[in-house]
Amino acid sequence: MISFEKLGDYLNMMEWSLEDLKRSGVEQIVRSCGTGGMLEFAGARKLLKSHLKRFDREMARSLRYSAVVSLYMLCESHACQFINDFAKMYPGKPEFRRFGKEKKNKNKGFILNFRGWLQAAPTTVTLKHPRIWDQLDDFRIIRNCIAHANGDLSLTRDQKKLKEAVHRSRGVAKIDCFRTLVLETTYAAGFVGKLSSFFCLLFRAAGYGMETPPGYYEAMNRSFAGFENDIAEAKEVYYKRQTL
Repeated sequence: MISFEKLGDYLNMMEWSLEDLKRSGVEQIVRSCGTGGMLEFAGARKLLKSHLKRFDREMARSLRYSAVVSLYMLCESHACQFINDFAKMYPGKPEFRRFGKEKKNKNKGFILNFRGWLQAAPTTVTLKHPRIWDQLDDFRIIRNCIAHANGDLSLTRDQKKLKEAVHRSRGVAKIDCFRTLVLETTYAAGFVGKLSSFFCLLFRAAGYGMETPPGYYEAMNRSFAGFENDIAEAKEVYYKRQTL
């Protein structure tokens, strides 16, 4: 989907820029403080170590944390637009907010409540690849650790759930010796594709007969500002066809 692709392109560009800046800094330190490509003085080696730490730990962490938070926010906003659209087509569906506040759903989180709401009668919607729900919920748990505890395991409300989510994401996420969440470049980048695939599966399973109903790309992409009336008309035509 357009929004996810744009965010993915931005993330890749930022990761490349970060790596380029780190490399340029190393070259500058070596030119200024070394001879023959070697750093002879302890102060120069300490400067290089500090430079690498700043980029590899601090700046990379900030970039990847913000990418995860932005991706999850985009995921929820797309899901909420789908919920509103689907509720208009099938008014017999339970009201989503009330559904999430029911005692059995109160502590499940948005992703699992979304799944439960889709599978609730009437007009149930079931995805062909159910494992993606577990991956999305792990993504939500990791995002919550970032948003509410800045990646600090000791400040996370449910440490057990976080450890399990990180374990299932091994290779792209881990908890380091400082009990801090560490994400690899491929974690957020990988979820760009997963989220795009998820919504394509969702729209097909919901019976739209296409990856996205008319108006979705435009409504979800701010670049199309100024075409609101055309979008509204296209969606109105679409809804009328569904009732025929």
